[in-house]
Amino acid sequence: MIRAILLVAIIFGALYLFPVGEFFSQESTDEEQVGEGITLEDVVDDFKVRMSEADFQEMIGSVVETFDHIAVTLSQISQGDQEASPVFNPSQLDGYQPESQVDTEDFTPQEFEKEVHALVNEEREKEGLEPVDFSEEASVVAREKSRDMAVNNYFDHQSPTYGSPFEMMDEYGLHYMAAGENIAMGQRSPEQVMDGWMNSDGHRANILSDSFTHLGVGYVQDGHQTYWTQMFIGK
Repeated sequence: MIRAILLVAIIFGALYLFPVGEFFSQESTDEEQVGEGITLEDVVDDFKVRMSEADFQEMIGSVVETFDHIAVTLSQISQGDQEASPVFNPSQLDGYQPESQVDTEDFTPQEFEKEVHALVNEEREKEGLEPVDFSEEASVVAREKSRDMAVNNYFDHQSPTYGSPFEMMDEYGLHYMAAGENIAMGQRSPEQVMDGWMNSDGHRANILSDSFTHLGVGYVQDGHQTYWTQMFIGK
């Protein structure tokens, strides 16, 4: 009973210190924050600034429990905003970098790209889906996206050079009825990058989508770093 009363008090205190409307207005007006959500760490850090250290330490257990739920809820809402497009549903893999002894110099980029394509069709076959054809046109775009990330030192679907993946496809003259992009960084082999993608819901959805008929793959190695891009299109 005491714990319940404390929890209610903390929630009301949180709403006083952090009005929910303030969170939503920030998410809806600041385009750079769309899709990022509000993390537990951000909320707790701000809470500490507004309270004395002694009070914070006394209440930290209940505060963390309470704000964990709030943070997850707001994060889910903002993720829904990011994926609200009725046509496109791009996803990304953030920084999965497994350890490996694979020597990438033993293989050409084209061999890696073709192997990724083969592995995609293996996964599709398991689900009873039609294979996707390898598209050299889409691969040109995918290679440039990987190169662009390497040269400009970023890891994101939004390119500082080309804009969104779909703007980039349009600039390169790709024609499609549906499109999607997967990106990854740091994996040393096609097997590793596919394992990462297949264990991520958004990337898996692109790989197993029946809306796509063609796939372009772009692999670029820049020093010891590797960049991978899949460009899916449906014709």
